[in-house]
Amino acid sequence: HFLDKILQAGGNYWDEETGEEQSTIVGKVKVAPQPMNVENTSGLWAFGHGVTAASKNKEAAWLFCVWSTSKDILTRFSISQTTPNARASSMEAVLESSEVPDDIKEVLSVINDACLKAKSVTNTAHFPAVQERLSLTLSNVLSGSTTIEDEVAATQAELEEIFSD
Repeated sequence: HFLDKILQAGGNYWDEETGEEQSTIVGKVKVAPQPMNVENTSGLWAFGHGVTAASKNKEAAWLFCVWSTSKDILTRFSISQTTPNARASSMEAVLESSEVPDDIKEVLSVINDACLKAKSVTNTAHFPAVQERLSLTLSNVLSGSTTIEDEVAATQAELEEIFSD
């Protein structure tokens, strides 16, 4: 459960051994929407289902798509996996559920609000350049060739340039 790991580790979900007793940031971390562009939208990363023309079981595959994207199934999935989903009616049910702790609701609510304003990242002509820059960002940070602060600043500047077109 991704969000459980973040909250339990005080935001340090890369190191599952870091617990509340060792953390200096437990209780001091909040989730915020990612920075938004001038249109007040952020990027939306989501998954989808489809049935290919070559499928040998088109009807069964379509029924799976209908079932797996139903409000009830997505609600159960989001509650059991502590993760948002892309269906508004399901997220309303998740946020109203007594099964979801308030701190998780707060996190999911922030993510859900950002998703409602989002545009699909892959539907922009800038996506290949963004993907390349984010890969470079991750590589630079993980290799230690730059500090996180410097890399965030460099990434921000380059993304602003990419989207200025």
